[in-house]
Amino acid sequence: MALTDNHFALFDMAASFDLDLKQLATAYRQLQSQYHPDKFAHSDDRQRRWAEQTAAQINEAYQTLKNPLSRGRYLLALQGQPLDDSHNPRMDSVFLMQQLTLREQLDQLAKHQNDQLTDFNRQLEQSVRALVNDISQNFAHNDLNQAKQNIYKLHFFNRLQQDALTLADQFDD
Repeated sequence: MALTDNHFALFDMAASFDLDLKQLATAYRQLQSQYHPDKFAHSDDRQRRWAEQTAAQINEAYQTLKNPLSRGRYLLALQGQPLDDSHNPRMDSVFLMQQLTLREQLDQLAKHQNDQLTDFNRQLEQSVRALVNDISQNFAHNDLNQAKQNIYKLHFFNRLQQDALTLADQFDD
């Protein structure tokens, strides 16, 4: 197997935001078993290094493609439209107000250990699913500018979800 710069090609999948995650996982497991470094333990140094590099690339590609945020960012980069993390994108005021409201709700939940956090997480998950669907449509219609905006939004939601998970862990302690 030759190393490739394209994660989709590595798994023999079309470069698309909409992926069959079961097919991706199957291809990942197949490649991992075929190129696992342990299979090359008795090979020469060059082949062992190659196996380690290949396994690392397989892992990186899988981690990138299985997550909608990283998959969207990767697709944009493949199409010459990488996201600039040092650049603050212009967000519409409705989305910014929604984020402020959600942050305030999470701050309030941090003060009260109760089941409302579960409802809050469910609400976030619904918003993320809707946004992932929007991103899918953006890529399907080759609307890369809107895909960028929605991927930035998804980044906000992912950060909020991580903060909510951290809070839930604190409640469990």
